[in-house]
Amino acid sequence: MDAPLETSLAQATSSFWPWFTAHSANLARDAGNDEDEELPDSLAELDRRVHEIHPALTWELGPSEVDLYFALSPNGDPQLLPITRALAQAAPTVKGWLILPAKPAKSWNRSLAFAGVFIDASHWRYLLTFQSHKPDTLHLAVPRDYGLTAAQLDQAARVVLECELGEETLLSRITHVTVTVQERWPHASRSKPLYELWAELSVPGAGETPSSD
Repeated sequence: MDAPLETSLAQATSSFWPWFTAHSANLARDAGNDEDEELPDSLAELDRRVHEIHPALTWELGPSEVDLYFALSPNGDPQLLPITRALAQAAPTVKGWLILPAKPAKSWNRSLAFAGVFIDASHWRYLLTFQSHKPDTLHLAVPRDYGLTAAQLDQAARVVLECELGEETLLSRITHVTVTVQERWPHASRSKPLYELWAELSVPGAGETPSSD
């Protein structure tokens, strides 16, 4: 076990998870307010304690099929995914809560507000390219740039993909993401609608090209 992971696990075991368990009722009460400009005291303390474990981690609360979920997020960094996986695995059973190592896929209509604009991703298309017979780069085609800068469009695409696939699948299965406005996209004839991506990537081994050896 490397030193950062060992330190994070020690911190979570000795302090964070006992605190989370003791305050789980307050967190459940305030869970719907985690996007407010000023967080309720319980969520502000949760935020502080998550950053105390590792300053680059983030978190998310939301409803699951049976309980609420608490997701420790690697914040888009695949190198932090082993830490959040280990932290989630070390979590105790907390009544009413599902503990996750990354933001889960959402049940959604593929639309969101981002940087003051409305984005409907239901018409986005994609193409996967492969390295050593495994998915490597996900090429996305978007109908227009929505008035966003290239950097903002890339960030919006990441949010869309996290909602569509879940953060863990995205980080563990895809190495690179490219975003191109559709009229300049050379892959139209081989592309697929975004709603097919989950089935192609969510199952281990899915989306791999057969070896020609």
